[in-house]
Amino acid sequence: FIGTSSNGMNGLVQVEVTVENRKMTAIKVTQQSETEGIGTVAFAPLIEQALEKQSANVDTIGGATITSEAFKEALQNALYKAGI
Repeated sequence: FIGTSSNGMNGLVQVEVTVENRKMTAIKVTQQSETEGIGTVAFAPLIEQALEKQSANVDTIGGATITSEAFKEALQNALYKAGI
């Protein structure tokens, strides 16, 4: 399931979520233009939190607030499409 947010630091953030038995099993950022070394490094801990919590309600990464919010919005959009 694909989810997008146009509210990234530099535009679009897109994620692809794999769902099995109504649980997220994988999340991949498939499109982004975030700042190298700041926004881009936020994705790994955001993905880890989301998989652990099975939710888009994850903690914002310090220094990458806009990227974090865009990731959460994109993930929530994908989860909505998945019916979760």
